[in-house]
Order: sequence, then C-alpha cells, then structure tokens
Amino acid sequence: MQDLRMALRQLWKRPALTVVATLTLGLGIAANGIVFTWVRAILLDTIPGARNPGELVVLAPRHPEQGLGESMSIPDLRVLERDSGALAGATGADMEPFAIRMEGRTEWVWGQPTLANFFEVLGVVPVLGRGFATGEDRPGAPTQVVVISHRFWRTRMEGRTDVLGQVIHVNERALTVVGVAPPEFQGTISGLGFDLWVPLASVVSEDELRRRDVEHGWRSMHGIARLSPGVGRREAAVRCETVAGRLRAEFPNSHARLTFEVLPLWRSPWGGQSYFGPALMALSVVGALLLMLVTANLANLQLVRAMARESEMAVRLAVGASRWRLVRQLLLESLALGALGGVLGLGLSAPGARLLKALMPPSYLPLQLGLTADYRVALALAGVTVGVSLLFGLAPVRHALNQRIQEALKVRGRGTTAGSGHRLRQAFVVTQVALAAGLLVGMG
Repeated sequence: MQDLRMALRQLWKRPALTVVATLTLGLGIAANGIVFTWVRAILLDTIPGARNPGELVVLAPRHPEQGLGESMSIPDLRVLERDSGALAGATGADMEPFAIRMEGRTEWVWGQPTLANFFEVLGVVPVLGRGFATGEDRPGAPTQVVVISHRFWRTRMEGRTDVLGQVIHVNERALTVVGVAPPEFQGTISGLGFDLWVPLASVVSEDELRRRDVEHGWRSMHGIARLSPGVGRREAAVRCETVAGRLRAEFPNSHARLTFEVLPLWRSPWGGQSYFGPALMALSVVGALLLMLVTANLANLQLVRAMARESEMAVRLAVGASRWRLVRQLLLESLALGALGGVLGLGLSAPGARLLKALMPPSYLPLQLGLTADYRVALALAGVTVGVSLLFGLAPVRHALNQRIQEALKVRGRGTTAGSGHRLRQAFVVTQVALAAGLLVGMG
C-alpha cells in the first residue's frame, strides 16, 4: 500500500506528463475496445435471447466447386433432424420485407418466414402468448399467425396488453398475433433486427409451399439446429455426412457431390459474420498497430522519467533499498498509469463503436447492433491494459537494474548519465516511426 501511494504521488508530481500519457493510452485502448465491442455484437452474441446458444449450430450445404452455400431445403432439414441422431431439432428461416397494413396505413418492415419449430429449437420463449404450433408451416394450415418483436409491440401497438388475437394485414393476408418475442431477441441473422416472424404457410402460396415441402433441391432456408445432449459438433458433422451420402445416392441430380457442413454460429455463411468479418479483421490489425505504437511511446516517456530520477534511485539504493523494491515501485507506477488509461479507454469504447456505426453508409437492411461494452469487453480490456502497462514499464525497470550507484551519485545535480538508456530511447523512436508508417499504409 505504501508503494502504491508513492506511485500515485509520482504521477501527481508531473500532471502534464500524466495527462498526456493517460490520453494516449486511453485512445489506444479505446481503439481495441471498439473492435472488441463489434466482435461481441457480431460474433459472440449472434442470436441474443436464445437458450444455451453454445448448443446451436448452422447447417449449410457445400459443393466442391461452388463452395459453401447459404440455404438448405426443407426436406433436407427434416431428414437430418430425423435420421442423423445428432440433432435435437433443426429449423430454418429466411428474410424478406413485408408490407403491413394497420389502422388504414401501409408500411414496410423486415421479417423472417420460418418453420413451425423455429422458437422451440432456438429456445426463445415469448413474453406474451406463444410461438408457432406444429403444422402451422404446412400446406393447408388451419390458422394464419404471426409473432411480433418486442420493439414492434411497444412502438407500433403501444404495448397494449390485449395484443394477442389482434389482426395484422401482412402482404394483404390477415394474420393473427399469437405472441410477442422477448426484447433481446432480434432474429437469427447477426447484425439485423426483425419485427415479424411468420410460418411459411402464412406468406407463401399453397402450391409453392407444397413444392418446397417435398423438393430436396429447393434450397431457400437458413438452417439452424440444436445438438442433442452429449453430442459435439464434430460428431454431428460425421453423422450428418452419413445422411448426406444416402441423399447423394437417392437424389443424384440435386445432391451430386454435395456435403453438409455443421458450423458454429460465428462461422455462419450468412449474417453479420460474413458481411463484417473482413472489416473486423482489418480493424483488429489497425487497433493492434495503434496499441503497439502507444506502448512504444509510453515506454519512451517512462524511460525519460526514469533517467531523470537516476540520482533519486541511486540514493535509495545507497541507503539500503533493494533493486526489487525499485522494480516493484516502477511497475506499480506503470500499472497505475495503465489503470487510468484503461478506464478512459473502456469509457470511450461503446460511444466509439456507435460512432463507427453512424459513419457507415445508409443501408436498406434493418441493421440492429447491440454495441455496448459489457463485462466481456471490460475483462478483455483489463487484460490488454495490464499487459501493455507491464510492457511499457519494462523500459524503466531495465534502466534501474542496469544503474550503477557510484556513477549516478557523481552526476547528481548535473543531469542524467549517458549510455544504454539513450540507446534504448533511440530504439523506441525508430520503432515508433516504423509503426506509424505501417499504420498509415494500413489505413490507406
């Protein structure tokens, strides 16, 4: 505790340098916090509101020449669910804009046509009403129903408690509201937010639905499945490949050389993962380069401070202080400075992530990103802060360990000693120039 108080006093004695270092480190950490926030929103929280999302996988067809496809056919999904023995359930959903008419006015919203087991497989429990019942996605379904988003319920239906049973005209079809989704659930396509979910029978003609229900080559649904208890993704892939082999023999025209991939949600071929993945990779490289540049700059500043305190350190060593005590003191100063920068960086992460979204060009798609810095982002930034603080704290530590007491005492009052400290400063300057040039080239 005494060392920590002394470290804070040292920072307070040089407020200008402390402020500059804090701002520099805060901006470097904030750049990486922005990337972490986007990664959390796009790759980690792919289907917010789903029960045990780690059990969910993506089913996608792969052709050796055409590559990984996005959509599965309804019969293939049902065969994999029934015959693979690895899936507790398999469902599908698409996306499209719907024209809705309410109280005499028509507007466009985005929604997802789904299979009837959509909410059951995802484990999403509506806050009001129910999901879809068995058979409501099949030809001749007796009821035409819709589940609305929590946002749609609050904004367009004023949060009325009697919403269940209300009729909404979707694409000129009268659909009955049977449920309201929980507020965190936005759909199954990461980065997009939907307002309606409808079983296929409510929006597709009966003739088309009959064909899609039996034709294995009509691939129109994004496939999602839940693994059976005790079954891993790799085992599920092996079992699904066995089923794929049987389908290739049974349907040589539509399934020639076709296999089925079982992928984690973050590797989905559709959604924000595929759209934002390359951009996030580029931003990660830029953030890492910027943080390296900041680290080199702070190491240089800390080294200058250590060289200015040579005589102080020499006196402390002369009166009996151990070198480990000096090392601990210097590292605590670096960690205290890093903590200030880390708090600033965390505070700037979420606003910076939202600013980056605001700079994106307008899109007709319903972009919906939960760009908040939650505990996972905070933990990641805490780890980055500690690592960076230790790195830029090594320069003054190295200088203190190499310090010679007699030489430092001789030059007390006449400046700092020359030698390895100056060479190390020159190396840091060269490193900063190289990193800055690389960062500018990368940004260009």
